[in-house]
Amino acid sequence: MFSPCLGGLRRKKYYTDLGDSTKATNASNNGEGVGFTWAVYVLPYIEESKKYNSLKFFVPPTTNPTAGRMQSNTNISAFQNYAPSTFSCPSNTMPTLQECGFGKTMQNHYTAIAGANIGVQGTRTSTSNKDWSPNAYGAVGYNGVLYVNSKTRLGSIPDGSSYTLLMGEQTDWAVDGSGRQNTCRSSGYGTAVWGGTPWTDQTISIGTDYCVNTATITAPIGSRVCTSFLRDYNGEYASVWTETPIRSPHNNGGTNALFADGRVSYLAVGMELNTTKWLAVRNDGNNVSFD
Repeated sequence: MFSPCLGGLRRKKYYTDLGDSTKATNASNNGEGVGFTWAVYVLPYIEESKKYNSLKFFVPPTTNPTAGRMQSNTNISAFQNYAPSTFSCPSNTMPTLQECGFGKTMQNHYTAIAGANIGVQGTRTSTSNKDWSPNAYGAVGYNGVLYVNSKTRLGSIPDGSSYTLLMGEQTDWAVDGSGRQNTCRSSGYGTAVWGGTPWTDQTISIGTDYCVNTATITAPIGSRVCTSFLRDYNGEYASVWTETPIRSPHNNGGTNALFADGRVSYLAVGMELNTTKWLAVRNDGNNVSFD
């Protein structure tokens, strides 16, 4: 399992680019910073170090809310038409590259699991020690492994890494309430698998109250209806919903899922919703066995 302590890597590279090795080490040790999504930070571990090292990691988002984002001008060209096979499902039915206003960029086939809407509810401005919160784009979980600004270690998964979801698929079409085709992916509208949002200390503000490329489980596996916040971008409908369901074209719409211990298992359509939520949450006390 790769470490989800991603912010420190970003800050470390920022200071390294400036030639300050001491600050780079401290930033890494302290786990500071936010910026790109999880997909950027695993590049060095999937033989894509050259791409990772070509990126520029700017001033921390606390002083520049667009810093470290894929949309920054310096990084845009690095991601155009870039779709490494590790992030691609051969059975995906939807376009992998999508026009986002700054060139064609990769949309996610796999989404990180942020948790589920169970446990203690927070608010948009108060999320400390809370499990999830509702906002304009749906529920946002903090009780999974890869939630916003997460620094989750194996020791912080009391339910056990083999019982806790890390990733799920979003590789087949959904529809809106009228049956109109909809991509309904966590990469959302106008961004890509690489693009992050300017969160700081889990404070949720208007315009940044959804975490791109993570999904909070609120719907059964294989759910197809995705109606909230549909946008029309370049003739294609997409959703910025944080509750984008996990689904695929495999075996009637279930999903292959990556668990925190590194194994991949198939989650079938028809799995009881609470069971799926328990798998998404790292600390609910449920050790779910399903295969």
